[in-house]
Amino acid sequence: MSGLASAIRAASALGESSDDERPFLAVEAAELLESALAAPDVLNLATARLVALATKLGCDRVLGASPVGERLAGAMVAVAANGLRDYSAGARDRAVLVVDSAFITGIQVLTAARRARMDGAASVSAAVLADLSEEPIDLRPALDSVQVVPSLA
Repeated sequence: MSGLASAIRAASALGESSDDERPFLAVEAAELLESALAAPDVLNLATARLVALATKLGCDRVLGASPVGERLAGAMVAVAANGLRDYSAGARDRAVLVVDSAFITGIQVLTAARRARMDGAASVSAAVLADLSEEPIDLRPALDSVQVVPSLA
């Protein structure tokens, strides 16, 4: 899991970076996280944590907020033995979990959440593997909650 350790170190360094460096370091950390997810053991751990969170939140649909989020969502559906399904338009009155690898600006998560809300989702929550945002972003009313998955280290 050395790739994951590199991603975690890069994310930790964000707090010590200057305002000018921060956006570039956040993107670098997100790219390292994406690379780390190519390792089966890291992907399995992330998927298990996301499925547990979806279960805890009562979500029965999952929607990726980005290409990496879509891969995570697909992995979740493949391993979940609890009826978790991929989100599809028209899944009215369902509890949807929007997933992504990293939360930097929140725009991808927000866009996916709005899509689910417009399609009639009963509730929409989000889960990310890492919060790399500069400041907390209020995503209500699009999202009921935003969760950061417990450390994958």
